[in-house]
Amino acid sequence: MGGNIFPFEFPFSDARYFERAFRELGEVARETPFLLLNSGVAREIFEEIKKTCSEISLSLPYERLYRGRCKEKPTVDDFDAPPASKVQEGRYNHAGRPVLYLASDRRTCWEECRRPTDNFYTLEFSVDSGLPDVLYQ
Repeated sequence: MGGNIFPFEFPFSDARYFERAFRELGEVARETPFLLLNSGVAREIFEEIKKTCSEISLSLPYERLYRGRCKEKPTVDDFDAPPASKVQEGRYNHAGRPVLYLASDRRTCWEECRRPTDNFYTLEFSVDSGLPDVLYQ
């Protein structure tokens, strides 16, 4: 993961509390970042990240990953991460910082591309060696 951890789920569900706490946490981070871990929310998140990291194994989660594209006659390069100059703020990336979004199945790619009815292609990545080998389909 290149030194980044992206949380998909936290073990708490009060959205209003979560949003307020994150606004307050952002203010502390901007104004006095050295005090960040004095925040109860920051400590909770830090402890959850430590717990999650301690449970991670060194095995590969998937042998195949997929990337979808809607384009007439795409090339392999069309399936790469976008150039930094084109990257806007996204779910798990920041403007100017490319991220290669991959899915564990082709259907997810189709859904992410908003269920196209034509010109939809997927690229399969093999990760069994630890380094992706690109297989065009």
